[in-house]
Amino acid sequence: GRVLSAILVIIGIVWAVVVIPQFRFLYEYLAKFASYIPGTIVACFIWGMLSRRPTRKGAFLTLVCGSLFGVFMWLVNDSETLNRLVCSEQGLGLAFLEMHFLHAAFVIFAVASSMLFGFSLAFGDEGTPILERGDESLMPTPRQDRDFRIGVALLVLVYAAMYWYFN
Repeated sequence: GRVLSAILVIIGIVWAVVVIPQFRFLYEYLAKFASYIPGTIVACFIWGMLSRRPTRKGAFLTLVCGSLFGVFMWLVNDSETLNRLVCSEQGLGLAFLEMHFLHAAFVIFAVASSMLFGFSLAFGDEGTPILERGDESLMPTPRQDRDFRIGVALLVLVYAAMYWYFN
């Protein structure tokens, strides 16, 4: 643990010296980084709560591939060299990947959602669901399930209204 902690501290120091000075404000760096990573986790969590179709294998593959996609999007938007290779006409011509980091967060969520259902459909799952193993205390009651769905719907409506108002 001590060795790993020391290695992480050294990586953090190098990261702070090399990467963070490229940003005008520390908040800008933190906001950008925080928008490229959690979309995959949110997609697995939300769809895992709202639908019975996602499987464990699908969620695992989505977390791995979606996180790599988020890092790729981050590097495309923050690295001039990679941006030229991917987005320019002389490169791959994928200029649509050049977007504001808040829009990229939604794109990553949408791609991760598609991955989750695609991987779940393609690879299925092994094992029995929690309910069939007999541990019903882990399952939400019908009222909790309904309240959660209503809360998610209200949250989506609030976000959509805010996006429409401020855009």
